[in-house]
Amino acid sequence: MSFAEFQIRLFAWSRCQEREWEKVRILAWYSLTGSHQNPKKLPKSINQFMSLDLDKKTGSVSEAQIQRFKDEMSKYLQQLNKK
Repeated sequence: MSFAEFQIRLFAWSRCQEREWEKVRILAWYSLTGSHQNPKKLPKSINQFMSLDLDKKTGSVSEAQIQRFKDEMSKYLQQLNKK
């Protein structure tokens, strides 16, 4: 098995594990929110009840980075217009 094939299988295995945890979270949520619980004591959402790594935002860009990109792009466009 080549390293590329190993990486593909690893990504697939990770995705399957994430789906399994989503199923577990939904089952646990429904068992918690049964009619025997006090609704005032329940968590507001399923994400608050049991957060997974899937729910976290990744790759967010800060405002400073956006502004820097805009500045550099405007400089580049000005150089193109001068030619």
